Amino acid sequence: MGEAARVLARGRSAVMRADHGPVEAGKDMGGACHAVEEPGLAAKLALLLGGMPAQGQFPDQILAVVTKSDLDRNA
Repeated sequence: MGEAARVLARGRSAVMRADHGPVEAGKDMGGACHAVEEPGLAAKLALLLGGMPAQGQFPDQILAVVTKSDLDRNA
């Protein structure tokens, strides 16, 4: 399964496994640990907002998230 996750994860920071949950990755341990927290925070926000309309992010906000998460935007 490890090889399948590596192939699927090329260019992505996470892969969702059916009935098991996500496999997270980052350029280093810090980036991977930060990526692990994101799905839980997103789920918590979804529950707290309870269907309120979404508001988009500005490019500088997106860049801050990408930089903090160690994501490659060109992947």
